[in-house]
Amino acid sequence: MGDDAIQIDRATGLPVSSVDLVKRRIFNVVRHELRTPSTTVRGLAEAVAAATDEEERSVLLAGLVRAGRRLEGLVEELALASWVATTRLPAPR
Repeated sequence: MGDDAIQIDRATGLPVSSVDLVKRRIFNVVRHELRTPSTTVRGLAEAVAAATDEEERSVLLAGLVRAGRRLEGLVEELALASWVATTRLPAPR
């Protein structure tokens, strides 16, 4: 299929614009990038809850903090991207 081929939405049977395709790809990437650290946070939190050894718990908590910071960074990047996409800046002269 070439780059100029019209793609059809499987659910509706209607043509999909290139803008819609880009939006779908962005949403898929965002979903994946947010799911990874959120799954890590959940898994580490469950491991911390089950941990009986203080040293193990300390290591797990450090990983939990790193994953939380990564998730926070991704949310900030998403907020910035959203702001850029919706803000109309004056054209350069």
